[in-house]
Amino acid sequence: MPFVEFADGTRLGESLPLMRFLGAKFGFYPTDALKAYEVDMLMETFEGVYAAFSKSMFAPKEAQAGLFDAWWNQTLPHFLGIIDARCAKGEFLVGDKLTTADFFIGGTIYTQILNNPIHASSREAAAAALASFPNFKAYGQRYAVANKKWLDRDEKYPG
Repeated sequence: MPFVEFADGTRLGESLPLMRFLGAKFGFYPTDALKAYEVDMLMETFEGVYAAFSKSMFAPKEAQAGLFDAWWNQTLPHFLGIIDARCAKGEFLVGDKLTTADFFIGGTIYTQILNNPIHASSREAAAAALASFPNFKAYGQRYAVANKKWLDRDEKYPG
């Protein structure tokens, strides 16, 4: 998982290749080789951040607090430190047009930070992350505006 199954029965899977495929199919993956590299680099860098968050979510209850603490205080700030300056350069992560990197990174972070953190104990950590990385915070707000039609359909997670 995840996978997409087409009407003819063809199944495509694996998160990042699937994102590239769907991005190319619907105009969200750059045709310029350097911009495509930037999108891929961002998505692959974020893959570790996402994996650490997922590990925290699905860990035994007694291990979750420590894993979330490490994610909020080490993993996420390290990544945001890498992309914060990039967030000030353009409307989105790779210029002025949404790309698959925005959907992967922006979508995940919107859900976990800007929307309503899954765990009530994460609210302070989310606020601290946003305060520490103002360019990222502004990017997150631009991402939310650009995707308002879809994000308004997303239910808030119970805190």
